[in-house]
Amino acid sequence: MSDKAKQQKKLKKRIQAIKERKASGAPDIADAVLKFCRPLLQESQALNGEDNAVGLGVFAWNAAFLTKDRWSANLKQSLSRFSLSADAQGALEGIVEEMIRQKKLMHPNDMRVITHYDVKIEDGKLELTVDSKVATKPQMPMFNEVPQM
Repeated sequence: MSDKAKQQKKLKKRIQAIKERKASGAPDIADAVLKFCRPLLQESQALNGEDNAVGLGVFAWNAAFLTKDRWSANLKQSLSRFSLSADAQGALEGIVEEMIRQKKLMHPNDMRVITHYDVKIEDGKLELTVDSKVATKPQMPMFNEVPQM
């Protein structure tokens, strides 16, 4: 099979995946993330604000594609920048682990990876803007359960 034929076949698969996702009524990613982060937002004061609460949720959303040892190592590396006690770090790891479990329950077939997000509070209401892309093995070879496409 020629390279051009392979590229056309790959393009057809991507277009089909987009059509299937649109037909399935996949929720707007910002709405899905906001609902997903609701438990964290209820504890936003303890997490030092809404931006941190959403950031932890976004980390968990994307970490759901990784093995536990990978996301745990990434979390520890991120938390090392802060002066947190071992108890606080353990608590955050437990929260992320539970959020990953929730992501797999709430959105098991949602293969979107969050690439950027922005949290704004206007008139006392949280507004979330989220950019994402569909995860595929060629883009993210280390991710678990990502389709080949």
